[in-house]
Amino acid sequence: MNVEVRPVSDLRNNFKSISEEVHEKEASIILTKNGYADMVVMSYEKYAEHMYWEKVSDLIEEAEDAYQKTGIAYDAESVLSDLKEKYNFK
Repeated sequence: MNVEVRPVSDLRNNFKSISEEVHEKEASIILTKNGYADMVVMSYEKYAEHMYWEKVSDLIEEAEDAYQKTGIAYDAESVLSDLKEKYNFK
């Protein structure tokens, strides 16, 4: 992951170069205020990807909790088959 640290004033003074960097280099930029991390700038695509993997992580954690409580585990083939049937995928 390509991460840079810049002062928050760069967002105002160098917006175009920051935008190009987050899109072309797929970088994330940590903006600092008074020497402390204040916010992160990234492309929408990178953000959406991050949110997707965050959701996947949450679902895995839920599945692990359910297994701990019930002791019931499902194999991938049956889960995939059920999803295909539920959403009419071939």
